Amino acid sequence: MNADLRSNMLNIGSIITGRQLIQHGLYADLDFHSLKDSTELLQGQEVLLGALVPHEHAQMLPNAWLASAHAGHPFWLFCVAEIIERARANALHPPSVAYIHQSTAWHCAIAISEHWVTSSTKEVIERATAKDVRQVEFVTGPGMLYEALQVYHSVYPDLDGVTILDPSLIYPISWTNPKFEIGNRKACDIRTPETFNSTQCAAEFPDAYAVTYWTHGWRKS
Repeated sequence: MNADLRSNMLNIGSIITGRQLIQHGLYADLDFHSLKDSTELLQGQEVLLGALVPHEHAQMLPNAWLASAHAGHPFWLFCVAEIIERARANALHPPSVAYIHQSTAWHCAIAISEHWVTSSTKEVIERATAKDVRQVEFVTGPGMLYEALQVYHSVYPDLDGVTILDPSLIYPISWTNPKFEIGNRKACDIRTPETFNSTQCAAEFPDAYAVTYWTHGWRKS
C-alpha cells in the first residue's frame, strides 16, 4: 500500500470514529447497498455494531458500518484511546499520532472522559497493545474495534449500551470468506460484472438492512 494512502486511511479511520463520539448517526462505506431503513435498528438502542460470521475472531467487527443514537457514548472513547495507542506503536507513521491528538475527536474525548470515565477506567483504556499495528485495519479498523470492545467489556460486563447485530442484518456477505456466503449467488459477486446484479443479490438476503460487496477500494499497492 502506498505510504501516503495508508497515512490518509489512518486519518480517515480516526475521523469516522471521532464523528461517532462527538456527533451521532449512521456511517456506512460507499460500497454498501441500503435495503431497508436502518434507523429502525436504532430504536431503543445506543450504539450498534455489525458482526461478520457468527463466531468470534479479531476481524469480526468491521468499521464499514457504525451507528450511534446519541452523541458522546463512552464506548467511542475506548475506540479513540485504542487508536492512539496503536498509532503510537506504528513506527511507520508517527504523523498519524500528531493528527489524532490535534483532532476535534481527541479534544472531545479528553473532555468527555472527565465526565464519564473514572480514573480506574482510564488506567484500563490507556494500556498499550502488543499487537502488530502496521496495518490500517489494526490501527483504525476491525482490529481496533474488536480490542476496544474487549476492554469496554472488561469495564462494563453487560456492554452497557453497545449492541452487536446478527451477521444476517448488516454483513450477510463476509469479506473473510466471500465465496462461502456468496456460494452460487453469482448476482452478488461484484468481481464478475457479467453476472453481478445488485437487485437480484438483495433478494437473496431478505433479513438484511444493508449489504456490502467488499470492493476494498482503499487497498492500493
